[in-house]
Amino acid sequence: MPQSSVLYRSLHESPLLATSATNQFITNENGHEVRDAIGGAAVSCIGHGDHRVIAAITKQLQSVDWVNSAFYTTSAAEELATLILRDQSTLTRALFVSSGSEAMESTLKLCRQYFVEKEGNDTPRCHFIARRQSYHGTTLGALSVGGHTFRRALFEPILDHEHFHKISPCYAYRDQVGTEEEYTETLITELVDMIEEIGPEKVIAFIFEPIVGAALACVPATKGYIPSVREVCNRYGILMVVDEVMCGMGRCTDGYSLHAWKSTNPDCSEESVAPDIQTVGKGLGGGYLPIAAVLVSKKVIDVLTAGSGTFINGFTYQSHPTSCAAALAVQSIIKDESLLSMAAGLGKELKDQMIRKIAPLPHVGNIRGAGLFWGVEFVEDKITRAPFKKTGFAKKVADCALQMGVQVYVCEGIADGILGDAVIVAPAYTSRIEEIVTIVDVLKSAISVSCT
Repeated sequence: MPQSSVLYRSLHESPLLATSATNQFITNENGHEVRDAIGGAAVSCIGHGDHRVIAAITKQLQSVDWVNSAFYTTSAAEELATLILRDQSTLTRALFVSSGSEAMESTLKLCRQYFVEKEGNDTPRCHFIARRQSYHGTTLGALSVGGHTFRRALFEPILDHEHFHKISPCYAYRDQVGTEEEYTETLITELVDMIEEIGPEKVIAFIFEPIVGAALACVPATKGYIPSVREVCNRYGILMVVDEVMCGMGRCTDGYSLHAWKSTNPDCSEESVAPDIQTVGKGLGGGYLPIAAVLVSKKVIDVLTAGSGTFINGFTYQSHPTSCAAALAVQSIIKDESLLSMAAGLGKELKDQMIRKIAPLPHVGNIRGAGLFWGVEFVEDKITRAPFKKTGFAKKVADCALQMGVQVYVCEGIADGILGDAVIVAPAYTSRIEEIVTIVDVLKSAISVSCT
């Protein structure tokens, strides 16, 4: 490929030129076909090139391609909101934006405005609590709330350290002492202590991922964690914000819900685990067009409605009709073809395959996840759980798997923000069992080769 005018993520290494993407395969300029076992970044939930989504995009372009959402709505946006909020009653409104980072930025502003509307312009609430080793987006606001060391490092001097506070991640493999119940209680105590230290009247929200994606490679919350967080937020009158940009929209489904906070707590009532605000993204539109969303509870909407009656926020491509049409088609396919149920079954097969074939391998420390979202953490010593002294093992595994025709996602710095290697697999909901087997078998071979 000739010298490019595109500013790539790396100036020293050009990405491969993709020439086609169909179902779960991407073909590059050399004719090499790769199975996309990560869906890009847990994005391509129904695979590439679905003719029904393409037809929906074309149809929308022929009617209303784009309009300013300050003046107009469209049936695509209205129907999409209704569809994705169908399986629960707490979240009642959806704001559509173009990326997970935009969704988080909008959420931070909405949280602040909620308390201004509720308590007045002189409210002292201007502090957020989040967790270390988390990732919430790449804009400066999203980086401020996030705890991904590498992605924050260059920008630390211009991030907001005064108003964003961090507590420990829910990371049982490395941090649990005692029983799971005792560990959960320790984490909740730390949250309470942080609220008390800042001053409850100054805290706006606690923000977390129910299943941590890029920063920890599919680490789920421990049993009882989310209900306990909900209780603490209720007790202190702060908002509970759940970031499901990577793990949501059916990626970690139990077969019934699109939302990870609900799927991972099937025995809890909705009121005891539901967030006040939730961000979703990658699996919403399946990668066909850029789209993400902020899902907002009736509790928050009612305060704004009784106050100014407006949300001070706006993006040029907010509620973009063609993006909404693409996402509507993707979500309709998931609903009509019962893909949540299929994904749950495939997830059980993926878990079983990973535990049987991957867990016993050298340098595999931990396997964790839910649904079709699973991570493998590598360690130098399986007994002490010590990470490799230098990062690079996960990339070595991923490069080897790619040569064998399967693409996985690399995570680095997961142990302490600097050290720690892992890979993620996140196949499409439309996968077949034999494809799950192939993915795991190739990953097994790649790990084995990398260990020699």
